[in-house]
Amino acid sequence: MELPAGSDEILAYAPVSFTLHSHISARMSTPLSTHLNTGLHAHLQSQSQEQDLLKEAVAMLTRRDLQIKKLIGEEGTAIPDSTREELKKIINEVIDYGYMAREALQETYSEITQEERDEFVTLFSSMIRDNSLANPDIYRAKITYDDARQTDGTIFVDTTAELNDVRTTVGYLLDYRANEWHILDMSVDGVSTVESYRRQFQSIIRKRGFEPLLSSLRKRAARNQP
Repeated sequence: MELPAGSDEILAYAPVSFTLHSHISARMSTPLSTHLNTGLHAHLQSQSQEQDLLKEAVAMLTRRDLQIKKLIGEEGTAIPDSTREELKKIINEVIDYGYMAREALQETYSEITQEERDEFVTLFSSMIRDNSLANPDIYRAKITYDDARQTDGTIFVDTTAELNDVRTTVGYLLDYRANEWHILDMSVDGVSTVESYRRQFQSIIRKRGFEPLLSSLRKRAARNQP
């Protein structure tokens, strides 16, 4: 995942915008919830409450999938611009980009100014949003919900996506706080989105510093403007 030293190109990963049979080497990191101020512990006072919350997590993802499928239509269907914007909203609105940005930047996040943090999160989220419909067919995959479990104050939901007779495992790391669900990370065939970005960003920061990384994101955002 490392980029050439002079490269301004950052590989974009859409929210579960997976490529079937992906072979990226970054794996889902277990301690992703370490720095969370989570609201889950307050809700998990009994085994029954925990099971209810797990069911709610799966129900939220199911509703989201059905909303997307309803808008996207059958394979080969053209997607109007207005519908694409609505799809982007549904796909991305539940994703906690602030958390993903902090995890990807690691200690650099605490070293930069608040203005730089705000700009980085805006550019980072814009990059993923713009790429989230690069391949609309992936959202037509049949989804099977395999397992849901709570650990370390977060919930992980395992699913299998089947498209054109190819099965891909897709996992969601979720947090529930302030009466809302937040997707903290997505993994595809064990490949973590946060880890993938962390590898890219840390490579650029080590070689050239934070400002070149921010500059790369600015250039990408400028290219994607209509």
